[in-house]
Amino acid sequence: MRKLLLIILSAVLLLGSSCKNELDINATWKETFVVFGLLNSNESTHYVRISKAYLGEGDALQFASVYDSINVNPSLLEVYVDEMINDEVSRTFTLTADSSIAKEQGIFSSPNQIVYKFSTPPGNGLNTDAKYKLRVKNTSSGTEVNSETDLIGQIILSQPGAFLTEIGLTPKAKTTLKIKSATNGKLYESFIYFKYREYPLSNPSDIVEKVVKISLGRYSRENTNGGEVFNMEINNSEIYQTLANNIPVSTSDNELVRLADSLSFEVNAVTPEVETYLSVNEPSNTLAQERPAFSNIENGIGIFSSRTSVTRSIYINDASVDSLRNNSVTQDLNFLSR
Repeated sequence: MRKLLLIILSAVLLLGSSCKNELDINATWKETFVVFGLLNSNESTHYVRISKAYLGEGDALQFASVYDSINVNPSLLEVYVDEMINDEVSRTFTLTADSSIAKEQGIFSSPNQIVYKFSTPPGNGLNTDAKYKLRVKNTSSGTEVNSETDLIGQIILSQPGAFLTEIGLTPKAKTTLKIKSATNGKLYESFIYFKYREYPLSNPSDIVEKVVKISLGRYSRENTNGGEVFNMEINNSEIYQTLANNIPVSTSDNELVRLADSLSFEVNAVTPEVETYLSVNEPSNTLAQERPAFSNIENGIGIFSSRTSVTRSIYINDASVDSLRNNSVTQDLNFLSR
């Protein structure tokens, strides 16, 4: 699961009469839940992050670092996900609190956090033909939050082929991913992972597995009905340059040996709602910093939607290993020939 967190700082500026020189920047407090969850039919365990907005006198950034400012006592929450087929509930999943996933350091309280999870039984996972409705209730205050989403169908990666055992990476060619779009999929993003092993020449037993992540970018589809074929590609010369930029050269003072292993291809897709959410929250490159808010959470803030992905790993062929060893861009990386 990708661990994603949205915390909204809520403040309303109240202006007094013209004879006053004090400003009250805090409106009357209202319980507001902040929800983030992306279901994936390829997975058996699903997570939803439920936190709360906060308000108080003083430094908002300091409040953000306090655990109780953003986390809700899980004993107060009832959290369910209903599977809906033809507007009828076919299954209901009860979500339980889980604090085992640490949060990375940052502005907001870490490393402890609370997420809510549920699992589907083997062979009976989420149904891509169903809708899923999230229900959250604070049993103490009575506050209720709801949302629902369709699921994304399956992405088909037809190139590189599923039965391909080796792949070439010659510098003058291109690497192309041929993709058949998924139902309800709007925004696609793909990556190539170059996997290799490394060890110091002075100690060959000290071998470490490493990876370089290479982005092929994002591609938005107008049609979300699925079944459309499109390509995402990259010049192999760009892959070589990315490797050179991310792998330290082998020197006489630190002579490292590399073994090229495989390329892993990953294609991710999200719904139109997630695309909109990402769009309105991406960094602004204009002077106009004010932007519209987006949420599909009823009586709350955030997003509850769907994602999917497909991955494939293929062994790098011998000719490509020789190219990596001898090409002027990567020759100082000291890839071992086979």
